[in-house]
Amino acid sequence: MKMELNEMEDKDRRNQFIRNKARAISGEILHWLLMAGAWICIFFNVSTWIILLLVGVFLLKTITDLILMAYYQHKI
Repeated sequence: MKMELNEMEDKDRRNQFIRNKARAISGEILHWLLMAGAWICIFFNVSTWIILLLVGVFLLKTITDLILMAYYQHKI
């Protein structure tokens, strides 16, 4: 019974690691797609407010990433 519980905990940790890794990678992809979108908008001479919105979201995500990294490094 105890062996099954340890095995379930290991699988849960593994699944949690996989989920967190997938979220991190998808966040990075979205992060750089925002910047690519801004460059594409500049190239096609799209409205300035759209470009600024994309760059603003990019910067917001960058700042949020830095704050969360500092928080979790201090916490752990």
